Amino acid sequence: MSVVLLIIRIIGIILLVVLCLLLFLLLLALFVPVRYLVSGKMEDEIFVQARVSWFLHIVSWSFAYEAGKQEQRLRILGIPLAKRKKTKPDEKAEEFEETEELEEAEEADRDALCADITEEKAARAETGVEDSGASETTADIADTGKSSFSGKIRGFVQKIRNVFSKLRTGSQRVKDKVSDIKNIITDETIKTAVGYILSELKYLLRHFRFRKIDTDLTFSLGDPAVTGQVLGIFCMIPFLYQYSFHIYPDFEAEAAYVKGTFRIQGKVRLVHVLMSVIRLLRKKEFRAMIQKIMIK
Repeated sequence: MSVVLLIIRIIGIILLVVLCLLLFLLLLALFVPVRYLVSGKMEDEIFVQARVSWFLHIVSWSFAYEAGKQEQRLRILGIPLAKRKKTKPDEKAEEFEETEELEEAEEADRDALCADITEEKAARAETGVEDSGASETTADIADTGKSSFSGKIRGFVQKIRNVFSKLRTGSQRVKDKVSDIKNIITDETIKTAVGYILSELKYLLRHFRFRKIDTDLTFSLGDPAVTGQVLGIFCMIPFLYQYSFHIYPDFEAEAAYVKGTFRIQGKVRLVHVLMSVIRLLRKKEFRAMIQKIMIK
């Protein structure tokens, strides 16, 4: 009996340790922030790099783009999970060029074959070797060509009919969606729920805002009037004033460009997302809106 109690006690201790470990990992995921950093330089060539890390870089992901090439890497405990992935934007262009070369070669072969057939027919006509069988074959080919041409016309007409049928079906679906959206907008319960959602979004934006923004950019849109309008839009964004945000317009340039350096840094805690979701689920209007959306 004492042996059985000892085994049960050991199993209970193991389960308690596992439960505590899972709770510890959950608390880490909720309260330890995910940090991100985006920086770059725009001159003759564009260089951008980004890094996302969690819990003293136990998990990290990095990305870099330079001169049309990009690479990314995921690390856990400093160990890369896979080799660097490099992609070149010119790969698709090379594949397209190879396909074009193959098509041109096939077309050249078809032209050569047609030329050989034409020469053979001309030689037969000169020597008088052409017989009734050849004429019958020519007539059959002509009939086949006519039937294939009429078949192509019928197929083209059928495709047009299918397109119009799809357009009618799509327009009816759009009308139904617009009607559903109108019903949703005019529903007082959904209006109240949307107000709660906007409130929670403001809460999340307040906690997820950028911690640091350092920019030193010069830009031009080629038109002094448009450049001044864009500069005015930046000046009307109040939260940029709390950062080291420097942007200088160029009213004399005739071409559009952006040059300079930038660095954006921040962090995100999942506990804020969890709190927002819990507060929303406690609102009956939000639950009613979810039910209506699911029913639709």
